[in-house]
Amino acid sequence: MKSRHTLERRTGGRRERVILQSSMSNRTGGEVRIRSVLNVRDDDLRAWRRANPRLTAPYVPSGGVSL
Repeated sequence: MKSRHTLERRTGGRRERVILQSSMSNRTGGEVRIRSVLNVRDDDLRAWRRANPRLTAPYVPSGGVSL
């Protein structure tokens, strides 16, 4: 692992990753902020989505879902 802020598990064709990002504005004695990101990649799901494009939501780079 490149960073202690990332946890990753791989099993079969699936990869699960949890990323913790601290805020640049964190200071001693003050509020601490972190952001968590969960990524899941699955080879079987990718193949299904490619085979059934009309049944899936389009990818939106901003992280939201476009319907």
